[in-house]
Amino acid sequence: MRNLSQIAAIAFVTMFVFSTIPHSYADIVGVDISRPVYLDHKYKSDPYLCVYSSNPSDLKIAQAAIADWQTHLRDYTKNYNAWNIKVGINEQDRTQCTAEIIFSPSPNTDKFDASGNAWWNDQVTKSKALGITYTFWDRAWVYVFTSQYYFPEQTQMVSDHSGKLKPVASTFVPLSDRQIFSITEHELGHVFGITQEDENLSSDTAMSQGLDNANTAHVTDSDVAQVVEKYGTTGFTV
Repeated sequence: MRNLSQIAAIAFVTMFVFSTIPHSYADIVGVDISRPVYLDHKYKSDPYLCVYSSNPSDLKIAQAAIADWQTHLRDYTKNYNAWNIKVGINEQDRTQCTAEIIFSPSPNTDKFDASGNAWWNDQVTKSKALGITYTFWDRAWVYVFTSQYYFPEQTQMVSDHSGKLKPVASTFVPLSDRQIFSITEHELGHVFGITQEDENLSSDTAMSQGLDNANTAHVTDSDVAQVVEKYGTTGFTV
Protein backbone atom coordinates (compact mmCIF):
# COMPACT_ATOMS: atom_id res chain seq x y z
CA MET A 1 0.00 0.00 0.00
CA ARG A 2 2.88 2.33 0.84
CA ASN A 3 4.44 1.72 -2.57
CA LEU A 4 1.11 2.44 -4.26
CA SER A 5 0.84 5.70 -2.35
CA GLN A 6 4.34 6.70 -3.40
CA ILE A 7 3.63 5.85 -7.03
CA ALA A 8 0.41 7.86 -6.93
CA ALA A 9 2.22 10.83 -5.43
CA ILE A 10 4.95 10.68 -8.07
CA ALA A 11 2.35 10.42 -10.82
CA PHE A 12 0.49 13.45 -9.49
CA VAL A 13 3.63 15.58 -9.31
CA THR A 14 4.66 14.51 -12.81
CA MET A 15 1.19 15.32 -14.16
CA PHE A 16 1.32 18.71 -12.41
CA VAL A 17 4.69 19.63 -13.88
CA PHE A 18 3.79 18.63 -17.42
CA SER A 19 0.22 19.97 -17.34
CA THR A 20 1.07 23.48 -16.24
CA ILE A 21 2.15 26.35 -18.41
CA PRO A 22 3.71 29.52 -17.13
CA HIS A 23 2.66 32.56 -19.11
CA SER A 24 5.23 35.20 -18.31
CA TYR A 25 5.15 38.97 -18.56
CA ALA A 26 8.81 39.25 -19.39
CA ASP A 27 11.11 42.19 -19.72
CA ILE A 28 11.90 42.65 -23.42
CA VAL A 29 15.53 41.61 -22.86
CA GLY A 30 14.48 38.44 -21.03
CA VAL A 31 14.88 34.82 -22.05
CA ASP A 32 11.65 32.83 -22.33
CA ILE A 33 10.94 30.07 -19.86
CA SER A 34 10.60 26.64 -21.43
CA ARG A 35 6.86 26.08 -21.72
CA PRO A 36 4.85 22.85 -22.04
CA VAL A 37 1.45 22.79 -23.76
CA TYR A 38 -0.98 25.30 -22.29
CA LEU A 39 -3.76 23.83 -20.20
CA ASP A 40 -6.75 25.79 -21.47
CA HIS A 41 -9.19 26.05 -18.57
CA LYS A 42 -12.54 27.77 -18.54
CA TYR A 43 -14.50 28.86 -15.49
CA LYS A 44 -17.99 27.42 -15.12
CA SER A 45 -18.93 29.64 -12.19
CA ASP A 46 -17.87 33.00 -10.80
CA PRO A 47 -14.10 32.91 -10.15
CA TYR A 48 -12.80 33.40 -6.62
CA LEU A 49 -9.51 35.28 -6.81
CA CYS A 50 -7.42 35.20 -3.63
CA VAL A 51 -4.79 37.91 -3.29
CA TYR A 52 -1.72 37.47 -1.10
CA SER A 53 0.68 40.17 0.05
CA SER A 54 1.92 41.74 3.26
CA ASN A 55 2.01 45.10 1.49
CA PRO A 56 -1.33 47.00 1.61
CA SER A 57 -0.41 48.81 -1.61
CA ASP A 58 -0.18 45.51 -3.50
CA LEU A 59 -3.60 44.49 -2.20
CA LYS A 60 -5.14 47.75 -3.42
CA ILE A 61 -3.47 47.37 -6.81
CA ALA A 62 -4.83 43.83 -7.20
CA GLN A 63 -8.37 44.88 -6.29
CA ALA A 64 -8.19 47.83 -8.70
CA ALA A 65 -6.93 45.60 -11.53
CA ILE A 66 -9.68 43.03 -10.95
CA ALA A 67 -12.34 45.76 -10.82
CA ASP A 68 -10.97 47.32 -14.02
CA TRP A 69 -11.23 44.01 -15.89
CA GLN A 70 -14.76 43.50 -14.58
CA THR A 71 -15.85 47.00 -15.64
CA HIS A 72 -14.47 46.56 -19.15
CA LEU A 73 -16.09 43.13 -19.56
CA ARG A 74 -19.47 44.50 -18.48
CA ASP A 75 -19.22 47.61 -20.63
CA TYR A 76 -18.08 45.65 -23.69
CA THR A 77 -20.93 43.12 -23.45
CA LYS A 78 -23.52 45.56 -22.05
CA ASN A 79 -24.27 42.87 -19.48
CA TYR A 80 -23.97 44.52 -16.08
CA ASN A 81 -25.32 41.57 -14.11
CA ALA A 82 -22.64 39.21 -15.37
CA TRP A 83 -18.86 38.89 -15.01
CA ASN A 84 -19.05 38.60 -11.23
CA ILE A 85 -15.73 38.03 -9.50
CA LYS A 86 -15.23 37.14 -5.85
CA VAL A 87 -12.11 38.51 -4.16
CA GLY A 88 -10.41 37.21 -1.02
CA ILE A 89 -7.54 38.93 0.80
CA ASN A 90 -4.85 36.77 2.42
CA GLU A 91 -7.28 33.88 2.82
CA GLN A 92 -6.07 31.13 5.14
CA ASP A 93 -8.30 28.51 3.52
CA ARG A 94 -7.15 28.32 -0.08
CA THR A 95 -9.36 25.41 -1.09
CA GLN A 96 -12.08 27.71 -2.46
CA CYS A 97 -9.68 29.90 -4.43
CA THR A 98 -9.89 29.38 -8.18
CA ALA A 99 -6.80 31.58 -8.57
CA GLU A 100 -4.12 32.73 -6.16
CA ILE A 101 -2.46 36.06 -6.95
CA ILE A 102 0.81 36.31 -5.05
CA PHE A 103 2.88 39.47 -4.88
CA SER A 104 6.59 39.05 -4.20
CA PRO A 105 9.75 41.13 -4.71
CA SER A 106 11.39 38.14 -6.39
CA PRO A 107 10.71 34.52 -7.43
CA ASN A 108 10.13 32.62 -4.19
CA THR A 109 7.66 29.79 -4.70
CA ASP A 110 6.73 27.15 -2.14
CA LYS A 111 4.55 25.04 -4.42
CA PHE A 112 6.99 22.15 -4.88
CA ASP A 113 9.60 20.34 -2.79
CA ALA A 114 12.88 22.08 -1.93
CA SER A 115 14.71 21.10 -5.13
CA GLY A 116 11.66 21.90 -7.26
CA ASN A 117 11.26 25.31 -5.65
CA ALA A 118 14.95 26.10 -6.21
CA TRP A 119 14.76 25.03 -9.87
CA TRP A 120 11.60 27.08 -10.48
CA ASN A 121 13.01 30.19 -8.80
CA ASP A 122 16.21 29.88 -10.85
CA GLN A 123 14.37 29.43 -14.15
CA VAL A 124 12.08 32.39 -13.51
CA THR A 125 15.02 34.58 -12.48
CA LYS A 126 16.85 33.71 -15.71
CA SER A 127 13.73 34.55 -17.71
CA LYS A 128 13.57 38.03 -16.13
CA ALA A 129 9.80 37.67 -15.94
CA LEU A 130 7.86 40.48 -14.29
CA GLY A 131 4.86 38.23 -13.72
CA ILE A 132 3.95 34.64 -14.38
CA THR A 133 0.77 32.56 -14.46
CA TYR A 134 0.41 28.80 -14.53
CA THR A 135 -2.69 26.64 -14.37
CA PHE A 136 -3.63 23.15 -13.30
CA TRP A 137 -7.08 21.85 -14.17
CA ASP A 138 -9.48 24.61 -13.12
CA ARG A 139 -7.08 26.53 -10.87
CA ALA A 140 -4.49 29.19 -11.58
CA TRP A 141 -1.50 30.55 -9.69
CA VAL A 142 -0.23 34.04 -10.44
CA TYR A 143 3.03 35.61 -9.34
CA VAL A 144 3.50 39.35 -9.71
CA PHE A 145 7.06 40.47 -9.03
CA THR A 146 7.30 43.94 -7.56
CA SER A 147 10.98 44.65 -8.15
CA GLN A 148 13.59 44.40 -10.89
CA TYR A 149 15.15 41.52 -8.98
CA TYR A 150 17.08 40.31 -12.02
CA PHE A 151 19.46 43.31 -12.22
CA PRO A 152 21.89 42.85 -9.30
CA GLU A 153 24.15 45.55 -10.71
CA GLN A 154 21.50 48.22 -10.23
CA THR A 155 21.90 50.64 -7.36
CA GLN A 156 19.66 52.64 -5.10
CA MET A 157 20.44 55.90 -3.39
CA VAL A 158 20.27 55.34 0.37
CA SER A 159 20.82 57.80 3.23
CA ASP A 160 23.79 57.03 5.48
CA HIS A 161 24.04 57.88 9.18
CA SER A 162 24.79 61.51 8.33
CA GLY A 163 21.80 61.86 6.05
CA LYS A 164 23.82 61.94 2.83
CA LEU A 165 22.70 59.84 -0.10
CA LYS A 166 25.08 57.18 -1.34
CA PRO A 167 24.71 54.44 -3.97
CA VAL A 168 24.12 50.96 -2.63
CA ALA A 169 23.96 47.86 -4.83
CA SER A 170 20.52 46.26 -4.70
CA THR A 171 18.79 43.30 -6.29
CA PHE A 172 15.39 44.68 -5.35
CA VAL A 173 14.94 47.95 -7.21
CA PRO A 174 11.17 48.43 -6.81
CA LEU A 175 8.73 48.81 -9.67
CA SER A 176 6.24 51.68 -9.60
CA ASP A 177 2.63 51.09 -8.59
CA ARG A 178 1.63 51.84 -12.21
CA GLN A 179 3.95 49.14 -13.52
CA ILE A 180 2.73 46.62 -10.96
CA PHE A 181 -0.86 47.46 -11.91
CA SER A 182 -0.17 46.75 -15.60
CA ILE A 183 1.62 43.48 -14.83
CA THR A 184 -1.31 42.38 -12.64
CA GLU A 185 -3.83 43.17 -15.39
CA HIS A 186 -1.71 41.23 -17.88
CA GLU A 187 -1.62 38.13 -15.68
CA LEU A 188 -5.36 38.39 -14.99
CA GLY A 189 -5.85 38.19 -18.75
CA HIS A 190 -4.22 34.75 -18.66
CA VAL A 191 -6.38 33.76 -15.68
CA PHE A 192 -9.44 34.64 -17.75
CA GLY A 193 -8.22 32.44 -20.58
CA ILE A 194 -6.17 34.63 -22.90
CA THR A 195 -3.32 32.56 -24.33
CA GLN A 196 -1.99 34.99 -26.92
CA GLU A 197 0.24 37.87 -25.88
CA ASP A 198 0.58 41.16 -27.74
CA GLU A 199 4.16 41.16 -29.05
CA ASN A 200 3.95 44.69 -30.46
CA LEU A 201 6.49 46.58 -28.37
CA SER A 202 4.69 49.87 -28.99
CA SER A 203 1.28 48.51 -27.96
CA ASP A 204 -0.52 49.65 -24.84
CA THR A 205 -2.90 46.69 -24.49
CA ALA A 206 -3.01 44.76 -21.25
CA MET A 207 -1.53 41.74 -23.01
CA SER A 208 1.50 43.65 -24.30
CA GLN A 209 4.86 42.93 -22.72
CA GLY A 210 7.93 44.79 -21.54
CA LEU A 211 8.77 47.11 -18.71
CA ASP A 212 8.35 50.22 -20.87
CA ASN A 213 4.85 49.11 -21.88
CA ALA A 214 3.95 48.63 -18.22
CA ASN A 215 3.97 52.39 -17.76
CA THR A 216 0.97 52.83 -20.08
CA ALA A 217 -0.63 49.41 -20.70
CA HIS A 218 -4.30 48.99 -19.82
CA VAL A 219 -7.28 46.78 -20.59
CA THR A 220 -8.56 47.53 -24.09
CA ASP A 221 -11.39 46.23 -26.27
CA SER A 222 -8.95 43.91 -28.05
CA ASP A 223 -8.07 42.30 -24.70
CA VAL A 224 -11.71 42.00 -23.64
CA ALA A 225 -12.73 40.57 -27.02
CA GLN A 226 -10.46 37.56 -26.42
CA VAL A 227 -12.19 36.77 -23.13
CA VAL A 228 -15.66 37.25 -24.66
CA GLU A 229 -14.69 34.96 -27.53
CA LYS A 230 -14.03 32.27 -24.94
CA TYR A 231 -17.07 32.81 -22.70
CA GLY A 232 -19.65 34.62 -24.81
CA THR A 233 -21.56 37.60 -23.47
CA THR A 234 -23.18 35.89 -20.47
CA GLY A 235 -20.15 35.97 -18.19
CA PHE A 236 -18.24 33.23 -16.41
CA THR A 237 -21.24 31.10 -15.42
CA VAL A 238 -22.49 28.36 -17.73
